[in-house]
Amino acid sequence: MDKEAVFNKIQLVFMILMIGIAMVILADFEFSSETLTERVDSKYKRLENRQSTGRNYYYATHIQAGTYRIPVSEDFGDDTKEGHTLSFEKSLVFNEVNRVANRDTGLSEKFSFRWMTGCIIPLFAIIVLVLGIKRREKLNTLVFVTEVILLIDFIFLLY
Repeated sequence: MDKEAVFNKIQLVFMILMIGIAMVILADFEFSSETLTERVDSKYKRLENRQSTGRNYYYATHIQAGTYRIPVSEDFGDDTKEGHTLSFEKSLVFNEVNRVANRDTGLSEKFSFRWMTGCIIPLFAIIVLVLGIKRREKLNTLVFVTEVILLIDFIFLLY
């Protein structure tokens, strides 16, 4: 076997491994290991600054329930009061909060950042990597960038 054939086989194995990682992340996003119920101890809204062309601030809303600090949307935070009962689903592998529901108001949501890390990035990676296996020579750069993004996402979920 020449060096190029060996390199192509190693690259193919790595791409299949990355597809497996993306599928684990997707499964972790979709399935929960346990549902916990906690009372809201406190909630707070913090003004965050950022450099942008629009307004240079936004409000980050967090709810403290037991030992968990959960980021929520502004609407969910406004409707949730101290003493309300929250139930939240924790993910199977990475121990992330997948969904939070307020039992007193009936509201439920998945935080948008969790959608990005648990669903959008892995789905995008699976599509690009499958296309990359079929058209390897044309998509090398896109496949590499996607693999790096998926690895960063995976490391982020681990810690």
